[in-house]
Amino acid sequence: MQLLIFTDIDGSLLDFDSYKPGPAVRALEACRRAGVPVILCTSKPSAEVRVLRTILDLDTPYIVENGAAIFFPAGTGVAVAAQQLAESKKWDVSTIEMEDGETFTRLLSGVARAGVVEALGEIAREVGMEVRGISEMTMAEITERTGLPSDQARAATMREFSEPFIVLKGPGDEGRIERTELLELIRPAAERRGLACALGGRFFHLQGRHSKGTAVERAVACYSRAISHSSGSDAVDQKSLLRTMALGDAYNDLEMLAAVDEPVLIRRPDGTHAEGIAFPGLVRTECVGPQGWFEAVMGAFEGEYPSGD
Repeated sequence: MQLLIFTDIDGSLLDFDSYKPGPAVRALEACRRAGVPVILCTSKPSAEVRVLRTILDLDTPYIVENGAAIFFPAGTGVAVAAQQLAESKKWDVSTIEMEDGETFTRLLSGVARAGVVEALGEIAREVGMEVRGISEMTMAEITERTGLPSDQARAATMREFSEPFIVLKGPGDEGRIERTELLELIRPAAERRGLACALGGRFFHLQGRHSKGTAVERAVACYSRAISHSSGSDAVDQKSLLRTMALGDAYNDLEMLAAVDEPVLIRRPDGTHAEGIAFPGLVRTECVGPQGWFEAVMGAFEGEYPSGD
C-alpha cells in the first residue's frame, strides 16, 4: 500500500515560533527514501508555500488556503489523474504556469478574495465586533504578528481565496470572549453569505465553503486513480491502494485529520492540544511541533527509531 502524508505547517512540520523544521528534516528524508509523498496542507497561500517547498526540498502536490486549491506538478501521474477526475466530476480544473516556469494542474474550490474581504466587513457589523483583515495590515504588523521574515511575510499577503483576520474587540461591553466562542458567532453570519470561517493558530480565516478535509479527499481520490492505472489494477476502493496519515495542531486541521486513516494531533508549545478535536483513532503526540512530527512519521514506518533528541 502507498502511504500518503498530509501535513499542516506552522506548529506541526515547522516550529510555531522559529519556523524551523528541526528534527522533522530527518523524517522528511526518510519519506523521500521510501517514496512517500509529503503533501503540505495549509491555510497559507500558494506564493508562501512555494517558498517553503524550495526550503524543504519538496516536489509533491500541495494544498493552500484551507483547501481552496490543490496544486499537482504538471505531467505527473497524479496530475493526469486529477485532470481526468475533474472532467468526470465537473471539478474546476486549470493549468497554472508560475513565474519561474513551473507548471501545475490546479483543482479549485475557493471563491475570489475580493468578495470575501467585502463580506468580512458585513459580518463584523452584524456580529458586533471590530476586526482587522490581513489586507489592512502593514508589513511591519504582519511581521510582528507572525514572526515571519519579510519576504515570507510579503508572500503571506498574496492570497487569492481567503482573508485571515484578527478580532480586535468582540461583542459586548468588555469584548472578552474565547476564540472558539467567537468562531461560533461568526460562522452563521458567514454561512448566510455562502462562506465559512476557520480558526487557525494565529488568525481566523474567512473563506469559501471548503476545508482541508475536502481537499484531502480529492487528493486521495486522485492518487488512488493514478496508482490504480499505473499498476494496471481494476481496484476502485482506495483503502486497497492507499494508507493515509495527517498531522496538524490547530482547530482548522479537524476535517483534515478526520479524513485520513491515521490522524495525529501535535502538541502545542504551551503543552496543550487544540480544543474541540476528539474522535476514535486520533493520536496525540507527547512532544511539541517538529519533534512530535518526527516521532509520529517515523513511527508510521516499520522498525524502531530514535527519539530525535
